[in-house]
Amino acid sequence: LSCQDYENPYDMFGAPAPYVGSQKGSELNNFIVDHSEHPNVVILDEFEKTSRDIHEGFISPFENGTWLDRRRREGSTVSCMNTLWILTSNAADPEILNFFATKPDAREEKDVQRRGKIMDDIQSLVFDKMRHVIGEPLTRRLDIVVPFIPFSNEDTQVLAEIELKNLQHKMSLPSTRGSQFYQTLHERDRPEDLKLMDVFQDSEGCLGVGLRWAHNCVSRPACRPRTPPDRRWGRGSGG
Repeated sequence: LSCQDYENPYDMFGAPAPYVGSQKGSELNNFIVDHSEHPNVVILDEFEKTSRDIHEGFISPFENGTWLDRRRREGSTVSCMNTLWILTSNAADPEILNFFATKPDAREEKDVQRRGKIMDDIQSLVFDKMRHVIGEPLTRRLDIVVPFIPFSNEDTQVLAEIELKNLQHKMSLPSTRGSQFYQTLHERDRPEDLKLMDVFQDSEGCLGVGLRWAHNCVSRPACRPRTPPDRRWGRGSGG
């Protein structure tokens, strides 16, 4: 679930009976109830972007392993012990980036014990941040934090090269579109435009987003390889 789409607890957990619409439950509620007897995974993406009321609503499931199905007037509890909860968040990105900015050699540390100490320090930073973002009670009920380490310049260059090759391959494929807009491009003999539009329409998240998405598509960082500071192509970011 994309948590930025949920502000009201009723949307996340379902409205309690006898409120109108309570019989429908919610996407999360119905999934937990329907899968309570089997192992399942729930990913709450960008968890920090939802409301504090929703954060607090997860304290009981995380603490007791029980889920309240609000569709019934008296309320029925099912087990969610079979559920693996995964919460993702970008809230601690500044702290992680600052850690590596102040300890540039930490990424390349080879000693196992020192690497373990580095990861412990990063996990502490993330826990401290999440206490402020989602509250102390819920943070204490998280079993583990898995921080994502930022890519090095070399990693970014490799990923950018892969991305550009994929884009080049897509651009080389013939257009198969049949809309009036594509027909117009055919008549104007603009094959490059046709291929570019194919890439846009085949890309995830294109529909309904319009020009802003197209701008982000061609200028997103993944397509702009970075080089180490001593080999930059000028002062601007991205090279």
